[in-house]
Amino acid sequence: MIEVPGQDSEMLYKLSEVFTDTSPQFINPYQPSFLDPIEVSIRVPAEVTEVNLIAEYEVAYAYPLDINLEEVKSKLPEGQYQIENYPRGREEYKLIRVQEKLSLDPSREKSFKDYKYYYFLLPPLLKVVPPPLERPRVISSEIRYFFSVIISGKRFKVDATVIGYPALPQLALEEKVFPFRIVPGFRTPEWVKGAVLYQIFPDRFYNGDPSNDPRDGEYIYDGKPIVKRSWNDLPDVTPYPEGNRTREFFGGDLKGVMDKLDYLHQLGISGIYLNPIFLSPSNHKYDTQDYEHVDPHLGKIVVDGDYKDRISARNLMASDELLTKLAIEAKKRGIRLVLDGVFNHCGSRHRWLREALENPNSPYRRFFNWKSEKEYDSWWGVKTLPKLYYENAPELDEYIIQIGKLWLGRG
Repeated sequence: MIEVPGQDSEMLYKLSEVFTDTSPQFINPYQPSFLDPIEVSIRVPAEVTEVNLIAEYEVAYAYPLDINLEEVKSKLPEGQYQIENYPRGREEYKLIRVQEKLSLDPSREKSFKDYKYYYFLLPPLLKVVPPPLERPRVISSEIRYFFSVIISGKRFKVDATVIGYPALPQLALEEKVFPFRIVPGFRTPEWVKGAVLYQIFPDRFYNGDPSNDPRDGEYIYDGKPIVKRSWNDLPDVTPYPEGNRTREFFGGDLKGVMDKLDYLHQLGISGIYLNPIFLSPSNHKYDTQDYEHVDPHLGKIVVDGDYKDRISARNLMASDELLTKLAIEAKKRGIRLVLDGVFNHCGSRHRWLREALENPNSPYRRFFNWKSEKEYDSWWGVKTLPKLYYENAPELDEYIIQIGKLWLGRG
């Protein structure tokens, strides 16, 4: 149990009975439009004497660059908005980010056994933060909120759940953190609702084509030769960077996934979530080297030789075709493929980073956030995973959108 300093066991028990989340049981409608009022609720023990809700609304509206900013400022209270330039593809907009806070009392309540349910009616998004000018384009929208409850004369803030368990309400009422979030206008694809996805790390799933297996010492990755393991070997558990966790391979591939489609179908799954499969030197493949092609070590090698031969154009194209075949065969069984695009960061071998490091005037410098001429931001400080910096590179934004369309067109 999570301890709240200074609280006795009876108080802890009462706090543990407080519960809410962002599931359909506590939000109605579950996926609201910009114009829908939204009812949210919370379950509390009978000892709770008061419940309140604090909400923060935010919408980012995009307008042409030549809008009348004075008119915008005249319609919005000072401190309620921010104005910035917003690149999107080859166009640029003036972004007006509007915020508003609300404090709400319950609109209704009901009792059930030893609990009380409090319901709060959140006004429609566009009523609380209407566009300052006509014909806006909504870039983003969000309603953030938290509850406060009073038990035994003490007020607590209700935090979100942590790894499936409700976090106990805390004494500190910090209003800068809003753990519950609703995104009006967002729609989950119908096929995902109730779907069962089977996640596959291809290198460790099944070896359907030994001819494409990485070879022991085939190339150097992260300062050391890669390692090929036998299928029944135990993986290296030595902590990074001393061990071989990221550079040891077992030979699983897309042919192995295809060979097991009937088995997966018998499990009753709706889709396969594939860990990254694009060209990459690591076993996990989160350090993408080329977003436009499947790695031949997971795909198909029709021209063999050294490492450069094995990732040649012919092998890349053959591997892309194998993914298309996998998608077709999966679809015949009612199974969808979900690819992990890894668009938060690429790999240190990607040509964008290589060129940016070699040439300070390279247009690809804008794709990354630089601490110095040679030092860049990376995911959790891992230098093989340079973070992509979309804010300063509209062409990167456009490229990633095209990559999504490329792979959607293949399935």
